[in-house]
Amino acid sequence: MEGTTVFSFRHALGWLRRTLARRGQQSNERAAALRQWTTELAETNAELAREVAGRRRVEKELWQAEAKYRSIFENAVEGIFQTSPDGRYLSVNPDLARIYGYKTREELTTSLTDIGGQLYVNASRRAEFARLLHALSAVDFELLRAAVRRPLPPALIAYARDDHMIEIEVAEELAAAVPGARVVAFDEGGHNIQKTRAVELGAAIREVCV
Repeated sequence: MEGTTVFSFRHALGWLRRTLARRGQQSNERAAALRQWTTELAETNAELAREVAGRRRVEKELWQAEAKYRSIFENAVEGIFQTSPDGRYLSVNPDLARIYGYKTREELTTSLTDIGGQLYVNASRRAEFARLLHALSAVDFELLRAAVRRPLPPALIAYARDDHMIEIEVAEELAAAVPGARVVAFDEGGHNIQKTRAVELGAAIREVCV
C-alpha cells in the first residue's frame, strides 16, 4: 500500500512538472510573440508618423503655392481668366473686369456668357484657338502663332491712345500678332471708341469688308 502511494505521488509530481514546463514554454512563446507584435506595431506607428509628417509637409507646400498664385491672380495688373470650352468665364481677376469696364467680376461673368460671339470679331476664331490648344496640349503662344499663320479673313484692330482701361502696348502687340490686319489708332476716344468714334469705325469696317 505504501509503495503504491509513493508511486502515485511520484507520478503526480512528474505530471505536475511536465505541465508546468509546458505552461512555461507556452508562456515564453506568448511573451516572444508579444514582443514581436510590439516591435512590429512600433515600426508601423513610426512609418505612419513619417507618412503623416510627409503629407502635412506636402499640404503646407500646396497651401503656400496656392496662396502665392492666388495673390498673383488677384493683384496682377493685367487680365487673367479661365474659361469653359463652351465660351463662359469660369474665373476672372479684378483687373480683367476693370479692363472690360465692369465694376465687379460677377458683373463681367454674368454679362459675358458667349466669349466667341460677344468678344471676337470672327466667332470661329475662338473655336480654332481652342482646337489648337487641345491639339498642342500647351499654352505656348509661339507654337499657336506658328500654327495659325495662314490666310486670315479681313481684320480690323482699332484703339484709342488715351484709353485709360487698356494699355496701348496691349493694342500694339495685338496688331502685330495679326498679319494683314487694318489698324486704326485714334489719338482720342477713350475706352468706348465704338461710341465716341462710331462714324470713323463704321467707315473703317466698310473699307475692310470691301
